[in-house]
Amino acid sequence: MKRYFYSFALLIASTITIALIVLPTSQTNDSSYISSANPLIEQSILTKHGIELQSSQNPSEEETLQEEPSYTKEPQDGDYMSEINLNLREGPSTDFETKATLSPYEKVSAKAQTSLNDQMWYLIEFEEQELWASSAYLTTYEKPQQTKDNEQNNSEREQAEEQSDNNETSDNEEANQSTEVQYDPNTIYFHDQAVSYKNGGQANGQQIIDSGPFASTWGGAETFSGTDGMNTHFIGHNPGVFNNIWTANEFVITDSDGNAFRYTVDDVYQVDDHAIGIDDGENYWSRITGTGGGERVTFQACLTEDDTINWIIEASSQGQIN
Repeated sequence: MKRYFYSFALLIASTITIALIVLPTSQTNDSSYISSANPLIEQSILTKHGIELQSSQNPSEEETLQEEPSYTKEPQDGDYMSEINLNLREGPSTDFETKATLSPYEKVSAKAQTSLNDQMWYLIEFEEQELWASSAYLTTYEKPQQTKDNEQNNSEREQAEEQSDNNETSDNEEANQSTEVQYDPNTIYFHDQAVSYKNGGQANGQQIIDSGPFASTWGGAETFSGTDGMNTHFIGHNPGVFNNIWTANEFVITDSDGNAFRYTVDDVYQVDDHAIGIDDGENYWSRITGTGGGERVTFQACLTEDDTINWIIEASSQGQIN
């Protein structure tokens, strides 16, 4: 009986011992898996997202990088002006942003110069800034002839107004005088100049202006008519019959019958021999030589001696002069 009791007691003691040893170990292992596995998974996801964000951001940062053109500055000194509204840029290229606009005949001083892509640029002082302007648009500063003409016109206008105040019939007299103005056929009038032109078209236009003091039609409508509703493109030499034409504000043009039509200037700009705008790089070929756009005229004259840059003057019709 004692032996059976001892055996039973030994069995119970062994069972308790095994339970005390095995159960804590099992719980410790389970607890370790739960507490250590979740942070690892979470860290793995964060790391993955971190790589993906970096991958998506780096290309856009690289794409925004732009390589600016390199250039060297040389000394330049002098006072200059432009005969058109001229864009002034941060750097010596049309790739740089426009920061200001120089008005026609406004005086500026040059501090330096550089040549970039075979084009000369001047660094000028403008409104407490140092900006770049294309030298193709700049000339040595002097009092513009156009301003002198305007002063003379203003003086004549003031005299006419005084006569109008002193003479109640002046309006009728001026109307009578306007009907007495005589215009020659096939003639372009501007700046008190009368330039004869011929309807040569693209086939004969260049030969005509090379043969003597004439202008000629070239693009657009081959024969000028102030009532056909089309663009007529005139060419002429500078120096020559179209000297200083880019400073005109108004034109009177007559057809072959002597009918006179008035046109006022809308735009003045420069292009190369392929009709690409010097300042903006746009293609103006259709605009210059096409017939569209309503009743208008386009004048073209060389700017440089090598004939690689041209003045373009666009003017729209104000109707026939009775």
